[in-house]
Amino acid sequence: MPSLNSLGKMNRQPTAIDAMGWVSDYREAKHICNFLPDFTYNLQFPGDRDKFERFVRKMHLQNHKISEDEYTQVVGENRRSARFTPENKGYEIEYSASKT
Repeated sequence: MPSLNSLGKMNRQPTAIDAMGWVSDYREAKHICNFLPDFTYNLQFPGDRDKFERFVRKMHLQNHKISEDEYTQVVGENRRSARFTPENKGYEIEYSASKT
């Protein structure tokens, strides 16, 4: 029987940092509430539309398309989204996750 540790590794989803691949610069912000199960996480990094589409696939958001530039998944109180904003030079790709 496999250990619990190996089961967790088999089902592991890539983190946003894993999925973005190598980039020259990125912004990351986390907020975790100590007494409630709430959190918010934001990640911004440079990239073109192709990199954005690859990121969306790696994060398994491709079936949650809102528009050409946004993918959002909401499950209960959990929300994950990826946005492409070419006007935001240097940080065109933004990923956010939250639980409220």
